[in-house]
Amino acid sequence: MTTVLELAAHSGLPVETVLRVLLREPTNEAARRAVELAVEELGLPDYPRPDDHVEVLPAVPQPADPIVSPAPSSQPELVAELRGVLQELARTFERERRERVNDLDLTTSLLTEGWRNVDRRLGRLEKMIERLDRREFLREPERGGAEIHRLDDLRRPGT
Repeated sequence: MTTVLELAAHSGLPVETVLRVLLREPTNEAARRAVELAVEELGLPDYPRPDDHVEVLPAVPQPADPIVSPAPSSQPELVAELRGVLQELARTFERERRERVNDLDLTTSLLTEGWRNVDRRLGRLEKMIERLDRREFLREPERGGAEIHRLDDLRRPGT
């Protein structure tokens, strides 16, 4: 099963553009062609679209008589076929589980980093409040203020 990320990497386009093409939203012709080539080489993602279409490429006419594979003639063949189907199912489940674990890892990392930033900002605010409280407690005069002189006071003789 191909993923949208694999199609995007293969076509060299952003994931958003690939999704637009797959969902049949308006895109430029070059992007549509690049995604079509990637789909031809890798295959379609295995999930339904909002309009229930699965194909991106023009529909290939189906033969009038569907080709039916002959039924296995013996039990060992049935067992081998069943084993193959179950192994493919197990591989699919494992791949999907890994994808979910990766999604969870990414979400956890983003949340953790977000809370670290909040904690840093709160720490800075606490330090600022602590400095303001100390200044008021010690009644320190404000530093850095400009000294004001009136021109009238400077011009008066005897002052």
